[in-house]
Amino acid sequence: KEQQERIVSAQSGQAGLAANKAALSDELARLKTERPTLAAEYAEKKNALDERAKEIDAKRVEAMAEEKGVEGTGKTGRGPEYRARKAELRKLNDYYKIGEERVKDAKKRLDAAQTRIAKIERELAQVDGDLAKLKGEAQTASQRIQMTQSVSETSEGEVIDPSRMLPAFEAARVAFRQNPNAQRLGDIQKVCSQVLGGMLTATPTTKEKVRGLDCDPKRASEAASLVFALNVGARTFGENCVGGSKLAANTGTDALFSFAKRCLGDSGLPSEETDTLRTKINFIELNRDDKAHRFVVTWNAFSDGNRLAYLALGIAVAIDMLVFMSGLFGANAVRSPLSDVPTVKARSAQQLEANVENALLPDTFDNARMALAAMRPITNVEGFMAEVRTDALDPHTRERVLTVLNAGSTIHAVAFDGSAGRYLVRSELFEFLSVVAKRAFEDSDHHVNQAELDKVIGVALLPEIGANVDTVLRYMHPITEDTDFTQEIKLSEIQVSEDQSVVRNVLNAAATLDSVRRVKNDPGHYLVHKDLYKTLARIRARSLFDGSGNLQLESRQSDPEYRGDLTARAAQLPKAKPVKTIAAPKPPKPLSPEEQAKISDDFRSYFLTELHLNPDSLIIQLKNDAVREAAADAWQGLEGLGRQNPLLADFLRQVRNNHRETATAAYQSLRAHLNNDVRKIAELDAVYQEIHSAEAVLMLAPEARLLQTLIGELERAAERDDGQMPGEQELRDKLWAVARDLGGLDLEVADSWRQIHDRILEPERNDLPNVVRLRGNNGDPRA
Repeated sequence: KEQQERIVSAQSGQAGLAANKAALSDELARLKTERPTLAAEYAEKKNALDERAKEIDAKRVEAMAEEKGVEGTGKTGRGPEYRARKAELRKLNDYYKIGEERVKDAKKRLDAAQTRIAKIERELAQVDGDLAKLKGEAQTASQRIQMTQSVSETSEGEVIDPSRMLPAFEAARVAFRQNPNAQRLGDIQKVCSQVLGGMLTATPTTKEKVRGLDCDPKRASEAASLVFALNVGARTFGENCVGGSKLAANTGTDALFSFAKRCLGDSGLPSEETDTLRTKINFIELNRDDKAHRFVVTWNAFSDGNRLAYLALGIAVAIDMLVFMSGLFGANAVRSPLSDVPTVKARSAQQLEANVENALLPDTFDNARMALAAMRPITNVEGFMAEVRTDALDPHTRERVLTVLNAGSTIHAVAFDGSAGRYLVRSELFEFLSVVAKRAFEDSDHHVNQAELDKVIGVALLPEIGANVDTVLRYMHPITEDTDFTQEIKLSEIQVSEDQSVVRNVLNAAATLDSVRRVKNDPGHYLVHKDLYKTLARIRARSLFDGSGNLQLESRQSDPEYRGDLTARAAQLPKAKPVKTIAAPKPPKPLSPEEQAKISDDFRSYFLTELHLNPDSLIIQLKNDAVREAAADAWQGLEGLGRQNPLLADFLRQVRNNHRETATAAYQSLRAHLNNDVRKIAELDAVYQEIHSAEAVLMLAPEARLLQTLIGELERAAERDDGQMPGEQELRDKLWAVARDLGGLDLEVADSWRQIHDRILEPERNDLPNVVRLRGNNGDPRA
């Protein structure tokens, strides 16, 4: 009964495992059928993503070519075509992100199917092992029942020979040891039962001694069942896996790994050993897979003795050595002349150059040229090869040269000779200023054009430069143009023949440098370039400091500072005459209102010219208190946006600082040329305070192009980061809208500035079209 229960239990377990195996086999067949489809889908999505990446690269190159002006419209800059290419590039990037998600989903489904297939294969191997074990138990129980029945038949129908019992038992044991199987184990149990039965029935003495013995193998039978299963697995393994021909039939790596897993399942090993070997096979498969980490693939190549891997290592080491040597020698090759200045404080070449370059801002070329022109050669003493005497310079030049000398003094490139009242300059500073001036001159054609324009216009205004420049400026009228021509002159408005001659001379001189353009179908109508206007404004500002208003053409040959023998003895001074008592000077006559207005407008024009702005279009706004207050509110709203974007905040802070530094420098230069005239100084202070209170008007003026420059900075920052930060696109759209309003509103009224303030603070509305407000009805947006 016990053996029959074992048979029934084993058979029921086999039935359950067989059902589970059938279900797993069906699922495995289904997954293997689906796997090619999933792999094809993944490959299709991956190829589509690669094609999209190629489109993105092509579109990025197309936008770059449009920006550089080599393709497309052929215009350098970021115009509408460039922005269209950038918009297309952003859309392609969005498509690429969607494609990436699709590739991820396809890859996830393929990986899930492959993972499930491997898991089912492991479970099937384990089920096969359990089935073999249960089958062995059932066979063992059946053999026990047969042996029991044979013993009973022998005890009834046969007579046991006691002399052959022990040799038969030993023979059965030896046979089982030589070839352990279920049949030979049954033979041992059968002989044991015969011996035990004979001893129980032979004599009462032996019966009592063997009463407690039993021939049931028990645990030995359970252990033997594992051996029997292993024997079966070994035969199956030998039939399916042993032999070079079976291994050679698997040509690919994936086929070899499948062959290994199949042979492991056929071996009939216990589950623990099967899991250990399967883990090793999976580890090797992952290391040899095309999705393995690059380092693992490289390490496998070195382990396999791949010559290409060793060649790649040699090339990589050679390139790294070249980079190292380039950096080692390049650190010494890229040197600054200022590095040779003796100093006790360690500074890098970049720090030394930054110190002097900051002193040359904002007009690097002009300031460097002024500093070089102020130097006079001397005998080289301890590295000092030039001297600068600031008392021989005009106040405007003296201020800029002293700024450079101060910067040079901080790095010990300038020394002050108190006994002679001069500054000594080292050759390293002279060399660096020469390099900076040359680099700034070559980087921009504006300096060449401006120098030529100053030269030809100065000659055209001779002999009375001050009066002639006022004449030309009087007949200029501001206009609004998309190009750089911002003023116009109509010869028909000039009734005085002398004035017409002066204006024609200036127009003819400017025409040689393309700074004047004649209007079609109107011979006497000319458009004036903004560079010409700035040149005339600078010449007029310089003439303010000349009492006669004329250009000083007298030679300085008698100036002992520049001519003559410095070693000659000084002339004998005549004897002093008796000093006469001079009455105290009378207080200066107060300025008339007309004179005050004229001087104030001149000061305003000079300030606006130094700030690179158009005086004619801004003087009215400077005088309007309501406009200044409304513009200040708009600027505060713009700074409020800066608290949400660090780039905007830094840019606005830099613009405000540059504006104030330029205004302060212009104020100091004007004050130095007023010869302590308290009347003019009072007017200058009032205008300077006016400029300071109207800094928002000046910084947000359309010709300052503050918002357009800021939009360009945002776009360049997006290119460096390969994408926009959160909120930058909305900020850029709002700045474009504000810039459009600045160009379309009448900024001479306070209501227009209030509309600018409201536009800055209003939330974004994506559901409404952009509205261009036009000038009219005193800035009413409904007009």
